[in-house]
Amino acid sequence: LIHQMQNPVQKHLHTITMADIAHVGALTTVSKSDSVEKAIKILSENKILSAPVMDGNNCAGLLDMIDIAYFISKVSPDDISLNENMLRSLEIAGRAIALEEVGAILNESQRDPFVPVFLSNKASMAVDLFATGIHRVPLRDADDNLVGSLSQTDVVNYLEKHIVEGDMKHLANKTITELSLTPKTVFTANIGDSVLSAVNMLKDKGVSGIGIVDNDNKLVGNFSASDCVDLYQDQLPSLLSNMTEFLEKYSPKSMKPVVVKPDATFVEVIREMSTSHVHHVFVVDANNTPVSVVSITDVMKCIRDYVE
Repeated sequence: LIHQMQNPVQKHLHTITMADIAHVGALTTVSKSDSVEKAIKILSENKILSAPVMDGNNCAGLLDMIDIAYFISKVSPDDISLNENMLRSLEIAGRAIALEEVGAILNESQRDPFVPVFLSNKASMAVDLFATGIHRVPLRDADDNLVGSLSQTDVVNYLEKHIVEGDMKHLANKTITELSLTPKTVFTANIGDSVLSAVNMLKDKGVSGIGIVDNDNKLVGNFSASDCVDLYQDQLPSLLSNMTEFLEKYSPKSMKPVVVKPDATFVEVIREMSTSHVHHVFVVDANNTPVSVVSITDVMKCIRDYVE
């Protein structure tokens, strides 16, 4: 705690509560007995990446797109069975997605364990949770009712407006290189690779997003767990599409990756995340080759660990 109070951002966030930066109001939920396919459609229609899972009146946990991406990777055919009987093996994977219940894949990724917090908790607590890789937490009121949620994005949107104030600007104006956010290994797929291989890379590397590069290793796009909302049963043949075909059809925005140079400041990265609604900002050199990637979790860790 002493370390946190030397940290101007955490010090500021300790003066406000979760209620000041959270979404309070109607919550989109899924049922524990819903099929994975139905859950994907609910997330897709509401343009959200995660939702509380209800078991009657109780919240059983949080389902997010990374759980779903990992599940799709698990039930998808491997290369051998694909070569033997492509459509048959995709049909089996499709049936698994249509029939498996949400309750069975809760926290498949181990990334969003269910951590309920209260509206009255200090906002600094959110950074501590989000720095561990949790993306969203459900919020309860004093009577223990589920009343809303708080995400990493909510914190970034708040900081985008306030991090340039007071002592916080010392952190805001440091470059990402000074803050050791670059260089860092960037996992990439080639534009000609299949969507299935990209989904498997997310799971194998334990990341929520990867870069897409051309044959000259220049960054041309990105693929993340949220792009998997279009991979429910009807669309499973898309797993065999190459990255360009799939992203141009389902997620054209992903073909315009958000990039910064290594001399970008911390506040510039936060601003890009907030205004472009992304969880990853790629760092590129003069040739547009990716040299690092700053995730929203990296931003939370940086805030948590910063000491003046």
